[in-house]
Amino acid sequence: MLIDELLLKEPFGFGEREKSDLFRAAMQESLSFHYEQCAPYRKFLDSQSFSPHAMNDVADIPPLSVSVFKDIELLSVPRDTIRAVVYSSATSSGKPSAIFLDERTIRLQQHALRAIMKDFIGAERMRFIVFDSENEARRGGTSTSSRSSAI
Repeated sequence: MLIDELLLKEPFGFGEREKSDLFRAAMQESLSFHYEQCAPYRKFLDSQSFSPHAMNDVADIPPLSVSVFKDIELLSVPRDTIRAVVYSSATSSGKPSAIFLDERTIRLQQHALRAIMKDFIGAERMRFIVFDSENEARRGGTSTSSRSSAI
């Protein structure tokens, strides 16, 4: 998979043209995977007459309303492989969006975050403290908020 190859490279080591080409190819790979594995997403793309297999430009990707993540469980992996669920704050509607993460996605996100942070603060481990509300600090289990994920 292209994403695995990209994670072996320095995150800011690409020229504009190469970055653009790699982003388009990675998006096409990702969209093709989700198209094949997630029936509701495939139905949406088909309704927009969009095929990720024939994508020429990322600008052609039909936008997906964020409200979809409040109403539909969009899964491209088996439900029993989900290791975490990230919920939005639900500030406008009162109903949170849910993003489901499997082990592979969690590992990819952690790897990418480490690579990006390394570029800014170096590879040496540093101690730091995060202050947040008691409710966020006590939250446990496999569900988390988008705010906690960012922290």
